[in-house]
Amino acid sequence: MSHEQTRTLEQLSQRYSRLNDQRVRAQTNLENAQSQLDALEKQALESFGTSDLQELKNKLAAMEAENEKRLVDYQQHLETIESELADVEKQFNEAVE
Repeated sequence: MSHEQTRTLEQLSQRYSRLNDQRVRAQTNLENAQSQLDALEKQALESFGTSDLQELKNKLAAMEAENEKRLVDYQQHLETIESELADVEKQFNEAVE
C-alpha cells in the first residue's frame, strides 16, 4: 500500500470515527427526546385525560375562554360593589348633613 493510500485510509478512518460519534450522539439525543415525550404524554394523560395534541389545544382554548369569562364576571362584580359602596357613602353623607 502506498503512502498516499495509507494517508487516505487514515483520513477515511478518522472521518468514519467522527461520523460514528455523531451517530451515537444523535441516537442518544433521540432516546432522551423519546423518553421526555413519553413522560410528557403520560403526564398529559393523567392531568387532562388525553395526550392528543389537538384535544389538548381544544382543552386549553376552553380553559382560556372560561378564565376570560370569570375575569369579566369578577370585574363586573367589583364594579357592582363599588357602585353600591358609593351609594351607601352618598346616603350616609346625605343623612349626616
